[in-house]
Amino acid sequence: MVTSNGQITSYAAWEWVRRAQEAVWLLLVFVVPLAFLSRSDILSSPVIVFIEVPKIAILRTLAGLLGALWLAEWALESKQPAGIGYGARRGWDSLRRWFRPSGPTDPIGWVRLAVTFYFGTVLLSTVLSASLPVSLWGEVPGQDGYGAYTTAAYAMVFAVVATHLKTQDQQWRLMVAIAASGVLVGGYAVSQHFGGDFFRLLGPVQHGIATSTMGNAIFVGSVLLITLTVSLAAAASHFRNRPGAPGPRRAWWVWTLWIAVLAVQMLGIIYTSSRGPWVGTVFALGLFVGLAFLFSGWRTGVRGVLVLAAAAAITAAVLIFPGHSFGDSFGPGSESSGGPSQAARAAERFTSIGGQVTSGGFSGRRDIWLTSWRLMQNRPWVDFDQMRLSFLRPVVGYGPDLHRTVYLLDSRPRGELLLPGEAHQAHNFFLHAGVELGFLGLLASLGIFGVPLLAGGYLLLWRTRSYSFNQRVILIMLLAVIAGRLLEQMVGLARVSDLTMFWALLAVMAAMPGVVAPQSAGDGVANGKENPVSNSGIPAGEFAAPGAWRLLILLIVVAGIAGLTWTKSIDYPRAALSAGEINGLIGQGDFAGGLAASDKAISLAPDVFVYHNHRAAVLDAAQAAGDPLLAVECAHRSNIPYQGCLGQEIYKSNRQGVFQRPLHYRARVARPGPHCPWQN
Repeated sequence: MVTSNGQITSYAAWEWVRRAQEAVWLLLVFVVPLAFLSRSDILSSPVIVFIEVPKIAILRTLAGLLGALWLAEWALESKQPAGIGYGARRGWDSLRRWFRPSGPTDPIGWVRLAVTFYFGTVLLSTVLSASLPVSLWGEVPGQDGYGAYTTAAYAMVFAVVATHLKTQDQQWRLMVAIAASGVLVGGYAVSQHFGGDFFRLLGPVQHGIATSTMGNAIFVGSVLLITLTVSLAAAASHFRNRPGAPGPRRAWWVWTLWIAVLAVQMLGIIYTSSRGPWVGTVFALGLFVGLAFLFSGWRTGVRGVLVLAAAAAITAAVLIFPGHSFGDSFGPGSESSGGPSQAARAAERFTSIGGQVTSGGFSGRRDIWLTSWRLMQNRPWVDFDQMRLSFLRPVVGYGPDLHRTVYLLDSRPRGELLLPGEAHQAHNFFLHAGVELGFLGLLASLGIFGVPLLAGGYLLLWRTRSYSFNQRVILIMLLAVIAGRLLEQMVGLARVSDLTMFWALLAVMAAMPGVVAPQSAGDGVANGKENPVSNSGIPAGEFAAPGAWRLLILLIVVAGIAGLTWTKSIDYPRAALSAGEINGLIGQGDFAGGLAASDKAISLAPDVFVYHNHRAAVLDAAQAAGDPLLAVECAHRSNIPYQGCLGQEIYKSNRQGVFQRPLHYRARVARPGPHCPWQN
């Protein structure tokens, strides 16, 4: 068979596109948990915005890149054109095969259906949302949340990994990327505990508790739960069927490395003092070891136990050894003052979980759960707005990212100032879905945990022999991660770092039927995809020079993805960095510079209401200092004195903030400023 130069060029480009896709998803799971900006260089709504904004920007940008590469792959995989009807039938057949890869009873098809149902539920709830802008872009655009755009980024990660992960080597590289990210996250948490907060990421909110690169100890624990389980699976399977594995003389170096990897992450999660992730991690690790003994052989189980025991011994030794730390993570008292050791205080905090649950406290979560449950039952709404499609709210919920808004309608005032209790998340994955996505969302949320667990259990019990050793270990790892996360999410928070890893690992399970073992070169397999091979080694009938119409579609869609990514992902960190300059400029008395910085932030992210409040604050500060900031502009308003002109501008800026997010109470309570001549 003769292969044209156009086929050779298209096939070479196709290979590079596939490699680029893998590089991007590896970069995602590695970089997103580690991303942050300087605390002093960024300013927006929440305390940890300097951590949230860059993570979300990276997730959305790389997800958009994955989508563009997938489209480029489609353009290069050009079959012989046979009309629109043929193309539609071929696409429908491919979709059916993906949901039923090996027959109607294959359980992995049900996993794919459960995930599709979940993302479809989010889409439906967004379209029918009580506030479409909030549900589409997020409560505060550009920051971590559950808006449809961010969820679409998770969907893209899942879809690309599930359809393009074809070999065991790809599985191994993904596991290593997750484990490496966990080592750095856990390592920085350990460094913070011993006073080495080199990037100054700790804040006053959780002083004395390691928050690593997440800004919140609970978020760190959620990530390390996943990375610890993945690391243990990688260690247990490293010496079996791994090409290039070291010989006996050097094996102990590799064992030492894996033990250190686990120990660092164990110390990191202990120093977070997050009991929910502790329980989930212990359960996940124990489940992995138990299933490994049952389904992967006693040698695998022994390897897992030995590595885990050695890492636990090192962790205990560090906790027992008196050492300097930046603060007491477990309560009053320290080694130097004769108090209990770190290990004793960690054990005391762990054993206090049962008392917290029975007493109904559990760090205030009980009140949040009860309020969220009342919201699911009663479905209240604000008095100044008419809720559309109110009869559908029990089914589709209020809409993504509206939990905080509706929570305030039922929360009880707290403290001496009687401020309303805020809860961005229900501290329970399923209650949160029930409030925002309704009954369908609650069912879909149960599905993305329950269906994979049932499907994986079925495969282990009835189809163990059809999987290789490495595949069994990976399947056991996935079951342990999902089960541990299910337990942790009963009291925890799902955020961008752990969600990125979770969806990538769920995609690994969805891709398992198509994964093949490493094969020799020239066997007609490219990244695990079998193709007929021509005499020159190029798959025949698959590749040809893409037609003009395919290139046109590619350019138009990629341009749209690039525009959306720039305006709705990259511009938000730029706006936050610009807003971060305001405090310094005002402190120097440069009100004109502060106003210019706030105007720049608004031009880059006009839908972030906080920047309009910042502009009002700059004008108010200039008014208090008697600075003629708007003297030229106000000179044209001859019938209004200068102070009144400034007051009008302050009011307009705050009003514009309300216009951007009318349901956010902080936007509505922003006042014109204490120095305005007219307050009412």
